Amino acid sequence: MYQGNTMTTQSRNTSDLKDRNKSASESTDAIKRSLRGGTKTVSLSTRISQEDAEFLSGITIQGANTPSEKLRVIIAETRKRHDGMQDYRNSLMMYQDLLNRVVSVTRELELEHQIHSELLSRLTEWLPDMMAFLTATGAELQQTGSVENLKYLEEGITDRSFRLIQSVLQMAITDTCPCYQTDAVSKRMAGVINLVNVIQK
Repeated sequence: MYQGNTMTTQSRNTSDLKDRNKSASESTDAIKRSLRGGTKTVSLSTRISQEDAEFLSGITIQGANTPSEKLRVIIAETRKRHDGMQDYRNSLMMYQDLLNRVVSVTRELELEHQIHSELLSRLTEWLPDMMAFLTATGAELQQTGSVENLKYLEEGITDRSFRLIQSVLQMAITDTCPCYQTDAVSKRMAGVINLVNVIQK
């Protein structure tokens, strides 16, 4: 396994975990502040299945302990995601939050085992940007329906796709790469090279 600079990796992982935990805490605090604001509240009575009740009781939501508090946070988060689909910044934050759990788990395990996957790191940084761009541009496209917006969407997707391709191919310069499997990229390069040779002919 690739060890690399363990001190640098450990420092970066610890810093990333702190930043993500801080972001999650700030997001929850913002939701709680909005719920406590001057907005008029109404009582809502509903019946849910036993399975849903057990899920609501068992789920852990930071800052919410009772079923009512959990429901309010879930509604606020759903509304936040819905509203966030209209612009890139909020969409980006939404998709980063969605990936936060798997990123946090992998970073903790990397820290524990003193390993790192640059491939996984680059991909999880790339995905929210691509999805946010698609979501925000798609929302604008629904409103305008213009050919120019279609071209803008295609251009943005193409740029982001090739940035990822180039980023991954950089790790194939040597036979080993900073991944859990040091040949994760190099062993897949034969087909890519053959395709490039065909294109160049």
